Amino acid sequence: MKVKMNLLKLSHLSPFLLLAAGMGVFLSCAEDGLPDEGIGTGSNNAQTLTISVSDGGYAAADGAPQGSYVGASTRATEVDYQTKFTAGDKIGMYAVKNTAIVDGINNLCLTAADDGSGGIKWELPAGNTTSLPADATYYAYYPWRSPLTGDLVPGLTPSGTPATDAAAFFANVISAWTPATDQGTYAKYTAQDLMIAQGTVSGTSLSFSMEHRMALVVMKMPLTVYEFTNNEPAVPDYAIPAHQFSGFSPCLMDDYTFRYLITPASGSASKLSGSYVNDASQKVGWDFTPNNISIGKYKTYTVDNAVIKKITDHQLQSGDYFMKDGSLVAKDATLNDAQKAACIGIVYWIGDVASANFGLLDDKFPKGTHGLVTSLWYAEDPDSGIKEMTWTYGGNEAVKDKLSTAGFTVPAEYDFHEIVKNQGYINTLALRQYNAYLESSSSTDSKRIKPIYALDKFETAYPAPTQSSGWYWPALTELSAVYSVKDMIDTQLGKVGSTEFFGSLKLVSSVEQAADVAYSFDYGYRYSVGVDKSVACPVRFILAF
Repeated sequence: MKVKMNLLKLSHLSPFLLLAAGMGVFLSCAEDGLPDEGIGTGSNNAQTLTISVSDGGYAAADGAPQGSYVGASTRATEVDYQTKFTAGDKIGMYAVKNTAIVDGINNLCLTAADDGSGGIKWELPAGNTTSLPADATYYAYYPWRSPLTGDLVPGLTPSGTPATDAAAFFANVISAWTPATDQGTYAKYTAQDLMIAQGTVSGTSLSFSMEHRMALVVMKMPLTVYEFTNNEPAVPDYAIPAHQFSGFSPCLMDDYTFRYLITPASGSASKLSGSYVNDASQKVGWDFTPNNISIGKYKTYTVDNAVIKKITDHQLQSGDYFMKDGSLVAKDATLNDAQKAACIGIVYWIGDVASANFGLLDDKFPKGTHGLVTSLWYAEDPDSGIKEMTWTYGGNEAVKDKLSTAGFTVPAEYDFHEIVKNQGYINTLALRQYNAYLESSSSTDSKRIKPIYALDKFETAYPAPTQSSGWYWPALTELSAVYSVKDMIDTQLGKVGSTEFFGSLKLVSSVEQAADVAYSFDYGYRYSVGVDKSVACPVRFILAF
């Protein structure tokens, strides 16, 4: 599905779950009479229509999974995989009468919304009062796209005859649908999962039972999983993939399997390959070809017996060492040389920052983040290499007032001047978009935000693990949390051989105070202060995991 800055899916696959909810639209009836069980009554000949959408799920393919490699393949045990629709999901709906699509019901977008009681209702676009004719045939597909690539002649099959089912109606769409190779997040994964249905009208209900049109590869891989012992605050489990995939990115699910959608094939599909690092620090390669997975089916492939190494006795603490592969070393451990070389940060805060970032982290962290990590190093000025920098290249304006103009979709509750929220992640994305807006007119605009370019350079030098948020520029509250434990952090930095201590430096944040002033946290005075955007200050990046 399409993902906008202010709205991401808050969802994950959950087997055996039926999804349905109501929405209020009008069902209009023909003036020349109704069947005995007519839907419309009263002077306006219309009633509220309830729409429900359910997913039949993926079914196991016949026969044993194909493609033994590294270790033996095993047969999938799941009966089916059903998709859970949640707030923000969108389907496209069509109505057909006399082999023609009804005006206004041509790729009509219905959006799932919370119904206030834990369920889902499907809503028309704001202000839309479309009536749904009782004697029409309805078709729907997921995920909604506009324009819909490969759309067919309204109501007809490619041969020009009337469509008799959803497969015929969407024939051109199905043939043109090629899943992207990047399915590395749940949003990207579900955006490739084409589903279609023909509607069933019964009384005042219109229901769609979706059928998957792609094929699903399920991969079981060796993983390390931390089952933290923290109770207050509760910390969700944390999986470390340590995998490299060659030319494709599958989605890591809550059940610790990877899922990847492909075009159904009766013959040979493209080979999938990759590697992982085993417990002996050896790189192990694997490959297989997902043959003969038909429409709406899945097969499971297992690498090296898919050993999941569970660490059940780790108390996540401020002061833990964060490694470049995403693994953790306990705060009080004595690190060997290899661990010191692999360390990229220090955990300094335990908790969830996803809610402060308006859904932008929810796809990667459906259960919330575990905590925050400060990097071992200060960022370098992108031009001089000096480890302090000004906020801009000399010019100033109120960035907050330019975000909408710059094309950043601003959530209604988002305040770029907010100083008491852990919203550095959304601030960073906003500033990146702002820079792109300035660059579209001039690549040397002096109002460009310099630390964003420093971040690009930093990410290249010190790549963050894929299961993290990636490095970003912290907000003021996130810097305040660093200050509260800065002495401990400096102690930990010394243990890994770092010389870039926090000390009493004044770190500048991603929060703007005014057109020419940014917020910083002055360690010498222990509170936030304004700093002129033309004054060079140190910048330290963080990440959420």
